[in-house]
Amino acid sequence: MVTSRPPPPASTAVPTPGGDPVPTPQEIAIGEPYGVTSYEDLVEALEAHGVRLAGSDMLFPPTYFAEWDVSGRAIEVGVNQDAEVPAIVFEFIDISTRAEAQLLIDLELGVIGNESLADFDRLAFFGTGNLIVMYIGDDADTIDLLSSILGKSIDSISDDDVVDPSASILKVEKAYIESVELVTMESDPVQITVNIVAGLPSGCHSASGIVSHRAENIFGITVSNSIPTLNDMGCTDDYRTYEETVSIGSREAGAEFKNGVIYTLVVNDRVLEFTTNGVQNETATLSDYDALMLALAAQDVTPRSTEETVSGVFGTQAGIIKLGDADIQVHEFDTVPLAQGMASGVSTDGGTIKLIDGAEASISWIAPPHFFLLDNVIALYLGDDPTTLSALLGVAGESFAGSSISSTKPLPEPITDPTDDPVPFPIPTQRAPIESVEVQFLESFPVQHALLIVAGLENSCIEPYGSQAVTTAGADGKNVVSVEVTNVVGTPGTPCDELYRTYEENINLGSGFESGSEWEVFVNGELQISFTAQ
Repeated sequence: MVTSRPPPPASTAVPTPGGDPVPTPQEIAIGEPYGVTSYEDLVEALEAHGVRLAGSDMLFPPTYFAEWDVSGRAIEVGVNQDAEVPAIVFEFIDISTRAEAQLLIDLELGVIGNESLADFDRLAFFGTGNLIVMYIGDDADTIDLLSSILGKSIDSISDDDVVDPSASILKVEKAYIESVELVTMESDPVQITVNIVAGLPSGCHSASGIVSHRAENIFGITVSNSIPTLNDMGCTDDYRTYEETVSIGSREAGAEFKNGVIYTLVVNDRVLEFTTNGVQNETATLSDYDALMLALAAQDVTPRSTEETVSGVFGTQAGIIKLGDADIQVHEFDTVPLAQGMASGVSTDGGTIKLIDGAEASISWIAPPHFFLLDNVIALYLGDDPTTLSALLGVAGESFAGSSISSTKPLPEPITDPTDDPVPFPIPTQRAPIESVEVQFLESFPVQHALLIVAGLENSCIEPYGSQAVTTAGADGKNVVSVEVTNVVGTPGTPCDELYRTYEENINLGSGFESGSEWEVFVNGELQISFTAQ
């Protein structure tokens, strides 16, 4: 177990954010340490706060923000929903563009630019990072949840005044870690649970959730607290603790724990090394290379470590981290000031670099260069892959030198048919009533597992929309298949016949199941059936 004495209670005087309705990049601190600037960041933050399956592939045409060609993307933002599209996320290329687009929102006039919002009597808008979030509803718990992650709403309207415009903004910060304990379960494959005791520095602090990431043999867990950002709030100095339990590892083939391998666990600022036999080093340190690996993994990409090195442009050897086919050069320096000094010697376009001895090197790059500074590391990427650039932007912020970056993390293209009519905005959907669920084992090698679901259509105006399934192996000691089946709801006011119909959804779950493992199938939040994998 890793233990230490608690720090003195932190100051509770937190400055109130500026009153400017269009925040500048320097003022946007809400959401740390999640760094909520992208759709994927918001999904992770929501799921850390208990929202199941926040992400969605449902896309809408760029009706409201056509000037920037920004489409909308659905997201689940709470648990008290009456529809499957309670919020829509608009992701812009950068913060300044988002702030410019935000000026078009005027709920007093009921418009975004020239587009009317007359169809909505319950709306709340949030803006942070590269995102504008349009919440279609006024559930108080959901408003509070979004405010804790994104800050107070930009603007809101409600048909029954549920939305409180003076709702507190919560600042999220890393929690102080009292202790970390690893519990190895006697199972095959081995499963490990991390028991964490974290501290709350004052009576105004509360637990705000956890986020976990893995980069090969490095496991990262961020434990967060939240505190209201009201400077007139009186806070007691009572230091308290709370516990969090996290399961790490995976039962997927090739990802399970292996005997004799040394793994690293990072819990906020605590680092320890362990094997399947227990903790080996309670006061380990994380190399700059490994810290970058873990930070990249937090951006929903899969970095791979290598033994490769190159003769770096700063006169030292640089390690290589791979993201897909992209190589990221990792230039490590002994101190942060030294890294900053080397960065200051790089010209704006990256074509000239001043070395420690004062000499200048002119370089002709084989691909567009992009330089990023992270503490005492300079990361250099040559190329224009949007996913790689987005991951580096998420980790380090803007590049300090090199070619311009014109886009961030790409959204998936909507699947359309050339014969389709234009899609309305937004598409109103709801969970389908479930008649029956059957597990099928297809005669193949390896065995394919599938679900046959019979769902209902409650009247003549409702049509099937689609389904998606997510498998979670070993979460909380259980193997779960979570399925959402949704229907498209008819336009309000349209006359509909009370004609109840049924239809079938066939969902292929694939072959990635360990033979003999037990699984529970939840459809639209309800346990429907259990099965033993073949």
